[in-house]
Amino acid sequence: MNEIVRADLRDISEQDRDTVLAEFEITSDCLIGQGTEAEVYALSDEKVLKIYANASAKGQFELLRDFYASLDTSNQKIKLPEIFSVDIRGGLLVVQERRIPGVPLSELLADLPNGVDRATVETNYFHAMKDLGQATPKEKIDRYLVFDDKGVSSAAQQSWVDYLRGLITRKADGIQEVLRKEIPDIEAKIDQLNGLISFEGTLGLIHGDFFPGNVMVDPKTASPTGVVDFGTFTMFGDPLFDAGTGWSFYSMYGEDDTAARAELLPRAIQVFGADSEGKIMRYALAGAVLGCDLFVGSEESVHDNGHFRWSMDILKNSDYWSKAS
Repeated sequence: MNEIVRADLRDISEQDRDTVLAEFEITSDCLIGQGTEAEVYALSDEKVLKIYANASAKGQFELLRDFYASLDTSNQKIKLPEIFSVDIRGGLLVVQERRIPGVPLSELLADLPNGVDRATVETNYFHAMKDLGQATPKEKIDRYLVFDDKGVSSAAQQSWVDYLRGLITRKADGIQEVLRKEIPDIEAKIDQLNGLISFEGTLGLIHGDFFPGNVMVDPKTASPTGVVDFGTFTMFGDPLFDAGTGWSFYSMYGEDDTAARAELLPRAIQVFGADSEGKIMRYALAGAVLGCDLFVGSEESVHDNGHFRWSMDILKNSDYWSKAS
């Protein structure tokens, strides 16, 4: 996969940053957010400026720009990103994007606004997910995965189901010994999972990392306003894939995330239908396989990594396997 190359924003020098800000006639007071890789500045009510340390990622953001432009969003209630320009300024990657109003849902979950019901917030989370899945490509696609420089997701050579099955198998085979230490019958589990996955219908948009941190909401009502940060696992396929991963990601790393997921599941089924439970479980299991080793540090044991342990909790849950069957 041709993933977005990551670089820490600490690599941005103060001089280079100030030069860029001066070119756009703004100051550091316009900073409205930052993550590990980018600083975000308000340009207007409609636009933001994102500054990245890694100028070599320009091609990936141009691909992402073209991807956003290729979407038919005529039926969307929530806003999706739009990239207006991608440039290199003083060795920094500078991207102008649509400003999506609101704050990340993750910032409100611990202390919801007065009068806002948690059950409604959770249900609206899935409604935003369902709305996102209705975005479709304007033209016939040649690849399912957005960032795919090797053509492994070729739509002409395989169905989306076959692509997903192959992706799961390749991931499991690549870390087979690691997985076998946790789940001795992992090969049989992967075969079982691949045999359960099916899809017939219109290809919809899959975010691939749908979780509260990427859902923008009104800070007063917690109603969804948009979805941000598409990337590595963004693709076209069964929109219910986001339901499975988004359900499992919702309370990731919580003190009792298993109980939280159990409480959340009826909300997902309410939105996606009574017959959706099996698919939600299958895609949650698939997501746990595909992402289990993504965030392991170079000097860290994979078995001690928090995200890996979370993935194993999903894959070892017999109730999830039972519901998936």
